[in-house]
Amino acid sequence: RNLLPLLFIPFADRLAKCLRSSPRDSLLADSVASHQRGMAYGFHRAMDNGGAVVGPLLAYALLSMQVPIPTIFLLAIIPAAICLTLVGCIREPRQIPPESTPLRWNLSEMPTSLKRFLIVVALFSLGNSSNIFLLFRAKELGVPEAYIPLLWAIVSLIAALGATPLAALSDRIGRFPLLFGGYLAFALVYLSLGFLNDGLIALALIFGLYGLFVAATEGVEKALVADLAPSNKRGTAFGWFNMTVGIFLLPSSVIFGELYERLNPNTAFGFSATCALLACGLLWYWFKPTHAARNPS
Repeated sequence: RNLLPLLFIPFADRLAKCLRSSPRDSLLADSVASHQRGMAYGFHRAMDNGGAVVGPLLAYALLSMQVPIPTIFLLAIIPAAICLTLVGCIREPRQIPPESTPLRWNLSEMPTSLKRFLIVVALFSLGNSSNIFLLFRAKELGVPEAYIPLLWAIVSLIAALGATPLAALSDRIGRFPLLFGGYLAFALVYLSLGFLNDGLIALALIFGLYGLFVAATEGVEKALVADLAPSNKRGTAFGWFNMTVGIFLLPSSVIFGELYERLNPNTAFGFSATCALLACGLLWYWFKPTHAARNPS
């Protein structure tokens, strides 16, 4: 009887993400100079991951004060209202009004380099299963439940601290080295978790490396999309990017879960690592010779 409202909540959350992500990413690209895109997207991801650290800590503090859970959810309206107020203060950069043209989102009109990058992203996303599996594996390896949130706090903290400088570095040396190194770090994390038997220190280091992967890739991927997309079609390009990630993330968790349950953790984590390594191969083959050359914008 109460299942439908519960299903509506995550649906509404994902719908909101679909509506805001591509326009926001396009607005960021239009708001900064091309040589600062990595830093801009990295700073955005740093703030997001910073919230992932502060939010749970505040929730823990409120719960320790015996504040009821419904009250905590109601208190979450306060930062949401502040965000809406700030959004209302944003003014888009001045642009020459485009000619009146019908809505078109045909992928064939996008540059070949962008379409190739979407293939890389699709392959990587196929192996990038839900982070819940990482925490489940940590618990399976003997980490006490009380320490599980601390492991994820390590990931969020490192991602928050590293996102801006690493993404800004991509403005200087190119997007390829950061993405390639980040995908390799992901493969190493998953291979390690698949074959690790125990060791809290080893797990902490592995989760720390995962935080570096997040810091090195989240902002840089979006900066590369902005680089490769035509300036008048960035919103469409980000729509394709976010749709590609979303479409392939769903089967990734299903496949990972089936391999984990029916076979063993080694196979499941090995599958994800293989997808990341194959994505590295395509990234090297398509983008290394030109160092992820950017389209004029």
